[in-house]
Amino acid sequence: MNQYRIEVEGIHNSPLFNKKRDLFESVLHSAVDNLVIRKYFLVSSEMPIDESVLKEVFCDPVQDRYVTNNKEDVTYSNFVQVGFRPGVTDNTAHSAEEAFRLQGIECHISTGDLYLLKTKASVESIENLAIEYLGNNLIQSVSVDSTDSAIFKNRFTEIKLPSVEMHGDGKVESFNLDDIDQKIFEKINKERCLAMTWEEFLHIKTNFINTKSLEDRKANGLDELITDVELEVIAQSWSEHCKHKIFSADITLEENGEKREIKSLYKTFVKGATTRIEKERNLPWLKSVFKDNAGIVRFDEKLDLCIKVETHNSPSALDPYGGALTGILGVNRDILGTGMGAMPVANTDVFCFADPKWPLQGHEEKMPDGLLKPMRLLEGVHKGIEDGGNKSGIPTVNGAIFFNESYAGKPLVYCGTVG
Repeated sequence: MNQYRIEVEGIHNSPLFNKKRDLFESVLHSAVDNLVIRKYFLVSSEMPIDESVLKEVFCDPVQDRYVTNNKEDVTYSNFVQVGFRPGVTDNTAHSAEEAFRLQGIECHISTGDLYLLKTKASVESIENLAIEYLGNNLIQSVSVDSTDSAIFKNRFTEIKLPSVEMHGDGKVESFNLDDIDQKIFEKINKERCLAMTWEEFLHIKTNFINTKSLEDRKANGLDELITDVELEVIAQSWSEHCKHKIFSADITLEENGEKREIKSLYKTFVKGATTRIEKERNLPWLKSVFKDNAGIVRFDEKLDLCIKVETHNSPSALDPYGGALTGILGVNRDILGTGMGAMPVANTDVFCFADPKWPLQGHEEKMPDGLLKPMRLLEGVHKGIEDGGNKSGIPTVNGAIFFNESYAGKPLVYCGTVG
């Protein structure tokens, strides 16, 4: 197997580079005498790849510098490497693999970011910075060490791409629902990250063991026990992101001493409000709403506008870049899939975050455990929207950002498209 490591470094400083340097010094409370940011690529191929081909795929000779050795590493004291965990989608790698495939070369690629710095700050403080501001532990692995370490010195010769390793016997586990009480359910719920309520589980139990359900299972070659696969599929379908349980729940609103029962925020304030206005004002230009992937309104006698806006709050709280990217691409897709299909022409967005300065210098309030820093959320969401929209050729024509510390727990990420 032929393996290569290529590092690509921008020749010219950019505003993003300067912002990163300021971040390092602010968090480390120490001067950073030198900082270099590189993108690295790990390539594995059964056939050898000529260096000219590697350069052509990975490097823009006008603005990039191509690095394949560690001769100049003596000028740095520490490094931070951030790469995707095994099994996590790496879109840059997929694009590179396709570029090689067009040249008749099949290969496997992994990518990541490398930060080289010269500073007197301790390795521990650099590790804290990397975990808090550079990597996302949910989807990325972060390594920090001195440039004297063997791992760093030998990185161009000892190459290992992340790979998924399957453990266990691969057997499907089954459960007898009658044997699961609330205590056992809570244990299963936590271990398998089902995020279900006891009431939801009872609903599954009631419907699963009825006569019709059992007859259907028997007809399809299934026994009477629910499998772990079925249980997790139901939990995923009923998750907050898919089912919008909060948005569709019955809510008691207390305002100015008066209580009001709301049957679904969505049906009352979104769909209900639109339906009420449509009836009150007799709007002939409102051609299709809440019936297809997106709404359609008449612009003039020859042109209809297809409009869709949705939230991607929870995914963006976990992975800002990926959450926003799939949000904007999702509404682009909905425009293409409405009616006979519309042509996306513009994107719009609205974001709500906590103050990105919190909790840096001058903002010393402690962030709750388990939350990504507001700055990380802002940068990741912005980059995701940029890559998903503008780089698809669909310009973002307007938008808004609102800051309030109440959004530290979960940002609001509204993605919209007009076609």
